[in-house]
Amino acid sequence: MEESDLAVRIGDVAPSIYFGVEFTRGTTGRIEIELMGEEGGLLSSEIPDDELRVWVPGDLNANWTSLIEHVLVLADAGYPGCVGCAGPEAEIDWDEAAARRALLT
Repeated sequence: MEESDLAVRIGDVAPSIYFGVEFTRGTTGRIEIELMGEEGGLLSSEIPDDELRVWVPGDLNANWTSLIEHVLVLADAGYPGCVGCAGPEAEIDWDEAAARRALLT
């Protein structure tokens, strides 16, 4: 699925959700995700220089497919307006530095 099609699919699943996410597929085998003008995430096999974005390492196509599946499931559940639909981990503040240390050890 192309990046532009994802917003349309989410709109079909949950019309009330405004999906303000921008995807940029870089020439170096990475997908950058921006959330309504803020840093979001990076799907890439290379470690980013900063910790401003959530880094999802591994195979780009597999990660993209997984991201699409999870986003559509959450949209179908009513996220972000649903309570608890993203699991207990969604209630905890994210620590990108700790997450990277765990991935790299």
